[in-house]
Amino acid sequence: MSTRFEPSQIRTIRMLIALAVLSVVFISVAIYVDSTVPSFSLKKAEWTCSASHTESRLIAAGKVIVPTTTTICDQWSRIPEDQ
Repeated sequence: MSTRFEPSQIRTIRMLIALAVLSVVFISVAIYVDSTVPSFSLKKAEWTCSASHTESRLIAAGKVIVPTTTTICDQWSRIPEDQ
């Protein structure tokens, strides 16, 4: 008992196999590129805010509108290592 496929079915199967192979290749390349890209990390404890400004906003707390102020840092400077 053998199963015969029609030409259109064979074409569809080949396209699905090609899509699966291309997906595996694409994912493999993406993982490789991501693992070889140089990266660095910043630690907040090593930086200080050297210039900032204050912004005021109105925030709704329930049925009451409350004015709030936040300080936003405009420029960060690295803390010298000798400290």
